[in-house]
This record gives sequence, C-alpha cells and structure tokens, in this order.
Amino acid sequence: MESSTGEVKSVSSPKDAMAYLLTAWPGKRGLKHREALQVQACHDAIAGEKSATSARKSFVAAAKEAGVLLST
Repeated sequence: MESSTGEVKSVSSPKDAMAYLLTAWPGKRGLKHREALQVQACHDAIAGEKSATSARKSFVAAAKEAGVLLST
C-alpha cells in the first residue's frame, strides 16, 4: 500500500487490513471501502468465520478503488 505521503505500508494479515481500513486509510472511502467494513470481511477472517482469501479480496478491491494498491 502507498500512503498519500508516499510511504509504503505492508499489509499481511486480516488484522493488519482491518487496522489499516479503520485508522490509516489514505485514499477515498468509497463503496469498496465501505463494503470491506460493512461485510466485516477482515473481522470475520480474524474470528475464523471467513477465509483470509475472502478478506483479502475485499481489501484489494477497496485499495484498487482508492488508487493505493501497489501490487497483489
């Protein structure tokens, strides 16, 4: 991930993704960002109720929408 200041942030787990979505999101908080939070994809993965792959898909979609994804 790349912040608005150009800092690169590695997100390597659902817990990291949830924290990033809630506290450090540098881009616009558009539809995909809201979906990642509303469906609680990251939270559910942390709790073992959904797969990390499902959480990753939601997070990557939000990052692409905001233009902050560096690579997948």
